[in-house]
Amino acid sequence: MADDQKRAPEEAGVPSDGTDAVVEGAEAVDLSSRGNLWQVPAIIISLALIAVGLFVGARHDAEMDFDGALDRVDQLIVAREFETARAQLEDFIGPRLEEASPLQQARFQRATADWIAAVQETRGAKSEEGNRLIAEKYAEAASMGAALDPPRLERWANALIDLGELEEARHRVTELEALSVSGESGRTARACRNRLLRRLVDASLAREEMSEEAKMAALAEYREDSLVSAADEAWAMARQAELRLESGDAADAVAHLLVDMRRLERTEERVDPAAWGELYTLLARGYFARGRYDDTEFHLQRALEQFEGPEPARADALLLFGRLAVARNQPERALEYFDAVIGEYSASRAHLPALLARAEVQSIIGRHEASLEDFRQMLERLPEAAGRADVTPRLVAARLADRHDAALTIGRLPLALEYVSLGESLFAAGDVPVEVLYRIASTSRQIADDMIARARKTPEGDRRLRLDEIDPAVRYQAQTKYEQAGDYFLRHARALTTVPEADAEWAESLRLAADSYDLAGRRQKAIRHFLEYIAGCSVDDPRRAEVTYRLAAAYEAEMDYQSAAEYYEQVIAEHPRSVYGTRSHVPLARCYVALERRPEAVQQLTSIVDNRRGGMSPITPESLDYRDALFELGVISHEAGQYREAIERLATAVQRYRDDARINEMKFRLADSYRRLAGSLREEAKDTPTASPGERRALEQRAEAHFESALSLFGEVSRGYADMDEARLNRLQRDFARYASLNRGDCAFALGRYAEAAEYYDQAARKHSGHHCSMYALIQIVNCYDRLGDRERADVAHHRALEHLSRLPDEAFADPQALLDRAAWEQWLRNRPLGLVRGPTDTGPN
Repeated sequence: MADDQKRAPEEAGVPSDGTDAVVEGAEAVDLSSRGNLWQVPAIIISLALIAVGLFVGARHDAEMDFDGALDRVDQLIVAREFETARAQLEDFIGPRLEEASPLQQARFQRATADWIAAVQETRGAKSEEGNRLIAEKYAEAASMGAALDPPRLERWANALIDLGELEEARHRVTELEALSVSGESGRTARACRNRLLRRLVDASLAREEMSEEAKMAALAEYREDSLVSAADEAWAMARQAELRLESGDAADAVAHLLVDMRRLERTEERVDPAAWGELYTLLARGYFARGRYDDTEFHLQRALEQFEGPEPARADALLLFGRLAVARNQPERALEYFDAVIGEYSASRAHLPALLARAEVQSIIGRHEASLEDFRQMLERLPEAAGRADVTPRLVAARLADRHDAALTIGRLPLALEYVSLGESLFAAGDVPVEVLYRIASTSRQIADDMIARARKTPEGDRRLRLDEIDPAVRYQAQTKYEQAGDYFLRHARALTTVPEADAEWAESLRLAADSYDLAGRRQKAIRHFLEYIAGCSVDDPRRAEVTYRLAAAYEAEMDYQSAAEYYEQVIAEHPRSVYGTRSHVPLARCYVALERRPEAVQQLTSIVDNRRGGMSPITPESLDYRDALFELGVISHEAGQYREAIERLATAVQRYRDDARINEMKFRLADSYRRLAGSLREEAKDTPTASPGERRALEQRAEAHFESALSLFGEVSRGYADMDEARLNRLQRDFARYASLNRGDCAFALGRYAEAAEYYDQAARKHSGHHCSMYALIQIVNCYDRLGDRERADVAHHRALEHLSRLPDEAFADPQALLDRAAWEQWLRNRPLGLVRGPTDTGPN
């Protein structure tokens, strides 16, 4: 028993060293160490402790006066001298408690419970452990024979209610009901009993598992109780009206209130005006829900007349006045009411709904920063509303979703995303509502799409830029949003797995997740979820062809050409006449080339270009797929050194598709095919000793014609790239532009038009002076003037080339493409032997 009493104060949340003590005449002080006891008037503590010490010393060896000591504890608790009371219990009575009689021991347990309850009440903070000890100590005291008066029974029951032990608390109500019929303490017992009964009903109403019917039945039973006062009945009427309103039955709520308020008027007991004000406010809520705004305003005015001061119920009336102003499209007036509730009634139940309503109105009138700030405050304070049905995380999330949708309609996507992202923060990661996840996903995706769409527009508006031409910073920002969209589409899909009949939505979100990851450049994630989609969808799924095609393209981007080829083949086999089936032939051919299956690539493309797929083939020369196939076939032939086939395919492509964005690349490859074929014809004429002069002349003429064609086409390519913004050219386009300007000189040189060639080389050297290809151009200028016999210009060009060579780093010559034509260097050395060429200012010996 002694051990039990020694732990009681500390388990109640009050340390045995006196921390958190409260003394007579002082406010509740939350102390954290013995040193902080100086916050309590020192003289009072000193006198109290001295008195206890003297008392203990004087009586230590004498017989213990337990009743006197316990009487003293009761007096100290009433006087709020909690530290002295604790010392009396723990240091004086506790060590000798075994000497006390059973009834005195019962009084000790009762006093301990009194002390814990008083400390908790003074501190204004309860703890579960403190409530547990209060209930245990009172129960032990009662079982040992200690009398518990109505206030103690009420404290015991309140602790049980806080612990959720409602049935046990009802026993205390029954005991108080028995005491209420006795003479002297009857009125006190009845008041305690009625307060407890109301708390019990209120606690029952707060239970989510309790049905509306059960709650209404509990309130009806409460109202029928013969011992409840008129004020208690008014409270029950208000709760019944709230239940009817929250269930959406405003007409029933109004009908009952009109009758109940008249019945309550006839009672002999006085009803507090604030209770009438609350009932009028609820009646106004009923009319508001039915759209009867004039009646709403009338009863709200009656409600305000009843409130005599800043009663919390007045805040409810002001809140409804604000909502009425919103309904009447008077936002500024509404804000005045909401401001009043928020500023003057911060502790009322109406405060959070007013904050939420103000946030919405601020958003509606375009004050979005103020709105977002209100929503953020709402989120901070929402935990205070735990258990309330009128302000829940899902309700706030729904309001934020509304604000998201409104911002979306006016095209303010980042603002929309900011609103709905606040909604996400209301929940744990696994509990976010699916509608919030979908809004974050779809808006993030739209922001990324819009970034790319804006970036692809050219100032002239004549064409759309390719993705690789877009500013890298913009691409990075868009990819970040695409990845965010992918994450949230995936979360949305996962959340839908538990939603009945949501298979279609699940599949679409999974597809969009993979698609967004693909656009974000997260190929592995895209592949994983494209595969998941295909595994989960039927063969008849209309999206199957598209997803399989995108999966193949993702594998191709990852350079997994074998997997890419397999899925392109699957698209063609399963959906041959679909858009994605026809679109798969060209990338499949590219994969075959990468896998060194060139014959299959050519066969794949030739079957399209030569219409070998049958008369029912949807691929016609006018289709993009045909154009791509023709161009790709020309590229394959060009890169394989099959220049006659390349010329045939590319010449057709250039002729048919002059407006294609790749026209310069097509022309370059066609020109290069002419140039290389011309060179091979010359070699053939030179290296075929059995050929007749006529045959050699014919070969030379064909070679010259091809050089002329190449020269003309290289000129078109140079002009085509010159008309484009150089900053937007990708690496391949820059190479084509440089080589086209050099190859013009080569073609003119091959035709023996050395002056013209020198001019082309000079243009190339100047335009690309920072690139190593300029060295080749300068060498060729020397060779051109040597061929012309112009020694002076050849010397100047030679020294210009030497000067440029001295500025080029060694790394420039490590590039496989740096020495474009070793023959040019050999010719330069042959024409200009080392050390035998005069400088440009050298006048020779005197």
